[in-house]
Amino acid sequence: MSSELVRVQRPAPTAPSWPQRRPALRWEAVAYLALGVLAGTAVVLTDRGWFTPDTKPEVYLAPVRTLVRILSTWDPDPHLGQPSFQTGLLPVSLAVSAIHALGLPAWLVLRVWRALLLLVAGWGAVRLFHLLAGERSHPAGRVAAAAVYVANPYVVVAGATTPVLVPYALLPWLLLALARSVRAPSSWRWPAAFALALFLMTGMNAGVVTIFMCLAVPCYLLYVRLSERLPWRRLLRPTLRCLALALLVSLYWLVPAAMAGGTGSAVAAFTEQPASVASTSSYAETLRLLGFWVMYFQQDGRLAMPGVVGYLTSAPLLVASFAVPLLAAACALLARAKARAFAVILLAVAVPVMVGLFPPSAPSPFGRLLRASFEHVPAAIAFRTTNKVGALVALAYALLFGLGAAELFRRRASGSERRWRAALAVAAAAVLAVAVLPAWSGGLYPIRYRVPDYWRRLARDVNAGPADSRVLLAPGTSNTFYRWGMEGPDDLNLSLFSRPSVARTTVANGSFEQTNFLAALDLPVSSGSADPQVVAAMARYLGAGELVVRNDLRWEVFGGTRPAALAERLAGTSALRPAGAYGRLGEYTVAPTSLAYGTEQAARDADLPPLLRYMVADPRPVTRAEPLKGTMLVDGDSFAVPSLVRLGLAPAEPAFRLLGSMTTAELAAALADGARVVISDSNRRRGWGSFRTGQNWTPTLGADQPL
Repeated sequence: MSSELVRVQRPAPTAPSWPQRRPALRWEAVAYLALGVLAGTAVVLTDRGWFTPDTKPEVYLAPVRTLVRILSTWDPDPHLGQPSFQTGLLPVSLAVSAIHALGLPAWLVLRVWRALLLLVAGWGAVRLFHLLAGERSHPAGRVAAAAVYVANPYVVVAGATTPVLVPYALLPWLLLALARSVRAPSSWRWPAAFALALFLMTGMNAGVVTIFMCLAVPCYLLYVRLSERLPWRRLLRPTLRCLALALLVSLYWLVPAAMAGGTGSAVAAFTEQPASVASTSSYAETLRLLGFWVMYFQQDGRLAMPGVVGYLTSAPLLVASFAVPLLAAACALLARAKARAFAVILLAVAVPVMVGLFPPSAPSPFGRLLRASFEHVPAAIAFRTTNKVGALVALAYALLFGLGAAELFRRRASGSERRWRAALAVAAAAVLAVAVLPAWSGGLYPIRYRVPDYWRRLARDVNAGPADSRVLLAPGTSNTFYRWGMEGPDDLNLSLFSRPSVARTTVANGSFEQTNFLAALDLPVSSGSADPQVVAAMARYLGAGELVVRNDLRWEVFGGTRPAALAERLAGTSALRPAGAYGRLGEYTVAPTSLAYGTEQAARDADLPPLLRYMVADPRPVTRAEPLKGTMLVDGDSFAVPSLVRLGLAPAEPAFRLLGSMTTAELAAALADGARVVISDSNRRRGWGSFRTGQNWTPTLGADQPL
């Protein structure tokens, strides 16, 4: 054998004689791209150009001002001030402000935001499914999980609002971080990710939906305990780390929400009642991811969500929506992965909660327990809308669809079997497509409108006024009902006005004293018996220097007065000086004619512009000092004030206090300072309704009659 070493050199590479082909995209990536394009098209192009708010309109119409406002735990507008339970809007306002900084119009900012949320939801479902499925994960399963979680009836109906869709999108990421924390119990990285996910879920509406999402945590721990045989002590350490960090980063909304508990309870007492919420949440409706009571609600013959009525009237939609839980059950039988147990646990916990008190007349034992907690546990009434736990049901379906698809497609198959599997996949995709058909036919956005230009012109004039005085909007409303399309619990003032403003609603926002004063001011205005001297005097008490009369409200819905009748009452006085008219005569000022509203009345309303602005004579600033001497101590309520003004018994409108809110020591001190007592019968024992702005109370009740 030769001992010489020979160096062998690699031949120089030569360029191929044929053009190189780029690597082809995997079909999984193509499927994600197609799903994203379809979802994005539905979100962005449906009702293109229309503003379709899915939460408070000021989040999109004035994002930066809203961001600054929610940093405070006190909300001064539009109900004279109250503790804020909306500080949880912070992450949403930050994200929306960033999108707005791109120069996009408000309607498109909203669409980009919702498209991003669906992207996050689908991506999270893929990541969570891949982790839970383990070695049984398959591209078909991942695509199916993403498709079902992004496109299902719950997203179309309940997910039409940001307070529901944000926690929905982040639920898979929350569970992913929890699962990683359990697998790496000594690490702080994944507990920090868990806390970040909970932080981004926000504390909107006092964090009700976010807290509902936390029900998935014990579900996952039970699943791991049963499937991995891990002792509870082993699970406790990472879970406590997750919860401790989550609590720490959520204090920014937990503390204000606790401070605003009284306000929230007052709002809850006049809005959705537990029995009403549960009247539609049967097991059948819940399993097809519906049951959201607003979808079935109508007022004056108008559905609250007309775009999704097909879920109740269309045979294809009925069949497809009921087929979703049936296919999920079939996938559970087909799958062999342990993760299906987690989906079953999610369903076992979330479905009864989502059903809640149904049927309200004879609820289940769990429903009776819920009702007792709503009645006796402080702040528990905030959780009466149990449909908001539906994300857990949707996630369970997504996991089951994914596990079934993975099991079906990971097996080797002959040509005929491949065609059979392809046919099943196409059929399942068709069911999902039909089940979300309202998203393409106008049901994705229940409310749509364009803010008229005359409102923006008014805002420019109003915002040029002094910042130390309020703007009073009249007449009041039950909910906002503008003839040009805007409806709901929120108004335009926070979206357009940079000055303090106040508007009365029949729902008791703020303290009962505040609500009572605004009712005493607005009720004569809404019933057509307004005295301009009284309106001006009570506006001065509020520190309001301007009055904006809204003639473009649908006054007939909430029992208000006709625009012409109100204009006649406010005319011809120096107490309220006309300062501007906005919009064309008759623009959104005329109601549909009826037996109670004839053509002559319509013609008079047509002679008015949609907005009238008045200057209040001798206005006072919002923040001011008042002399103690001459203070009126009213034995009654604020309904005594208009009578005192009309009778000349409140010269120069001195400060006043309600005796019922004073202690004996405060009364003695006030009398020593020169206060005087006014006795009235205004604080009568009677029941009030919240659906009409005019006279909407019962006769005076006896002591033995329930309120």
